[in-house]
Amino acid sequence: AMNNYLEILDAKIINCNLVLGKYDPVKVVLFSVGSTWVFCKLAHAYSECEEGILVATKKKIFKIVRKLPWVEREIQKELGKSMASLKKDNSEQTKGLSYNTELPATGWYKDRIVEELETLLGMGDFKVETGALSGVCHQPPDDRVDVVTTVYSKAAYTNPLNPDAYPGIRKMEAEVVRMTGSLFHGGPEMCGTMTSGGSESLILAVLAYRGFAKETRGVSRPNIVIPDSGHVALDKAGHLLGVAVRHVKVNPDTLTPEIRDLRRACDSNTIMLLASAPQYAHGIMDPVVEIAALGKSLNIPVHVDACLGGFLIAFADKIGVSLEPFDFQVDGVTSISADTHKFGYAPKGSSVIMYSSTKYIHHQYFVSADWTGGIFISPTLAGSRSGGVIAATWAALMNHGLNGYIEATRNLIGAADKVKEGVKRIPGLKLLGDPKLCIVAFSSDEFHIYRLADEMKDLGWMLSCLQYPTAAHLYIVPSHTREGIIENFLRDLHIATDKVRNTPDELTGRAAVYGMAQQIPDKSLVSDLAAGFMDILYSTNM
Repeated sequence: AMNNYLEILDAKIINCNLVLGKYDPVKVVLFSVGSTWVFCKLAHAYSECEEGILVATKKKIFKIVRKLPWVEREIQKELGKSMASLKKDNSEQTKGLSYNTELPATGWYKDRIVEELETLLGMGDFKVETGALSGVCHQPPDDRVDVVTTVYSKAAYTNPLNPDAYPGIRKMEAEVVRMTGSLFHGGPEMCGTMTSGGSESLILAVLAYRGFAKETRGVSRPNIVIPDSGHVALDKAGHLLGVAVRHVKVNPDTLTPEIRDLRRACDSNTIMLLASAPQYAHGIMDPVVEIAALGKSLNIPVHVDACLGGFLIAFADKIGVSLEPFDFQVDGVTSISADTHKFGYAPKGSSVIMYSSTKYIHHQYFVSADWTGGIFISPTLAGSRSGGVIAATWAALMNHGLNGYIEATRNLIGAADKVKEGVKRIPGLKLLGDPKLCIVAFSSDEFHIYRLADEMKDLGWMLSCLQYPTAAHLYIVPSHTREGIIENFLRDLHIATDKVRNTPDELTGRAAVYGMAQQIPDKSLVSDLAAGFMDILYSTNM
């Protein structure tokens, strides 16, 4: 049999030589080398292209077209119009006040600084006490604010960078991590750190799993698999850490991912799966148990992002709200993030990242043994950190206690339930999914929902605009639990909905810019628009 194969091979070679013998040998060599080079380039491009060849090709075409002079002129013209509108909005918000661009020759006294501060804090059109804000501010009642701010002021200048300098701050941080971990049924090996917020917690989780996968499996081209509804901070993590982010579309009805789609997106380079509890846009809980089981079967760590609602879901069962399991009790869950500066009611700049084992967190730490300044170790992205935030977070947890958080959760979810039922009763609105916590998202089949957001803004309410699908949501915070706030909101929502149902469907102002951004096929233009908007916010030019 082997001789037969050799004879066939010899015949093929002879035939090939006869065909190629008609051509110049130099051309044959050049063609072979060139085609091999092209093939290798294409193979490399394909292997490096996480977003797909078609998407990458489309981006390349848009990039080339943008360089055409007449196209660039038209783009700059339209961007200029949008930027002018945004600049006008920003100027109106700052009331035309001049900016301080140099240090005062003589320092201001306290009274003048406080007077100026009160002017600046009063510039916004949306006030916390009226319940106008959707999310943004999670300020608890005044008596609890007094406790937290008193503690904050006493520890404001402390720094846990050197653990010997402030052992009390170090103790408080360890207690915050352990108390939070206990809420999520962390075992004796559970460990973690405080961070500056949910984004840092998620970035650190990806950092830890990247290092763990490299050490244990030799993964050098890592990716994470997340539902489309996963938080954008994971895209930021991918951008910063060189980790590909694979997005899996969610079911349009349930707004949760299908397990088969998650499985299909995974490969030998996948270092982390994500489950949100709940996700930001629609307030829906991902199927944590099923995602964790998938991760377990594929030997892939599973992170539960409870940054938004961690300090709600931990107490949900105490007030009769039934949720599917979501914490360390679920086999396969290897890490959880929860923001203490949201419904833990600590000041901003406070979150907790927790792992089921030290084998993961050791890859979060940064250690330099050769620095001339000595051996350096940093548990998070920051070097120096605010001991004031740590102390204030500890104070918030100790002051609320278990019963305080249960009561706050009862009030907040009760307010959210009122909004959910109210939205269902308003003609023209459609509730998205089955939210059970603090986010109520809705859309409309009759009109563009951003018009409703603009109308509500005129009535003194700030809704958050969403995309894919186009929708809006109210993110319920403690101010909404005050007497009469939700009733006022639903009354105005009904009025605004009736108005937009009976007027032409045309977007104006910032809603028009946001709506236009969704329609632009070249997302680099959206990036330019966003960058320009940030430039405006930081500009001190009048």
